[in-house]
Amino acid sequence: MQSAVLGYLRMNVVEPPDGAVWGHFNNRPINHDWTQALCKAFLQFKESCSDAHSMEVALDPKWLADPKAILPTVQGMSIAEVPLMEFNPDGVHAIKKDKLWMLSGNHRRVALKLYVETLQTELSKAKRAVQNITQKRCDDKVTKLRMAPDSTLKEAEDVVRVLEAKIETSCMWTVKVYDRGTWHES
Repeated sequence: MQSAVLGYLRMNVVEPPDGAVWGHFNNRPINHDWTQALCKAFLQFKESCSDAHSMEVALDPKWLADPKAILPTVQGMSIAEVPLMEFNPDGVHAIKKDKLWMLSGNHRRVALKLYVETLQTELSKAKRAVQNITQKRCDDKVTKLRMAPDSTLKEAEDVVRVLEAKIETSCMWTVKVYDRGTWHES
């Protein structure tokens, strides 16, 4: 397997590309206690990347929009620094046939979905707070509220912005990319 390693990218595992398949080779049942524990761990720390904790994916490098974007390591980087795994038109077509093989990470993926749902609940509360402050007020009054020194509106809007950015990056996970070569299913 080591000779097939291409390097690392990041991938949206909450809303993965069409054709991403977990369990093709290792179809363990989901342990929900484990995914709950992982979700709680994500609440405390999910900001940096690690080669050892990357999910594994097998693909044909010809499917990638930019095969040169693959990094030799992601150790210590932030997820935003890691190039996104993107596919060229041929790759998009090829992986739609369940050909993007995820070799690991299904429990982390399920836990990550739970974690993102937690963030989305917080985001909904923050958006409601903004709406409650601004409803039935004209634009001038909303602007004045926003400019006030201890503006609860500005504070609520800041929370919305932070959570939206966190949700966007929290959907991502690093993947160790393997060249699946010319092996074909029988």
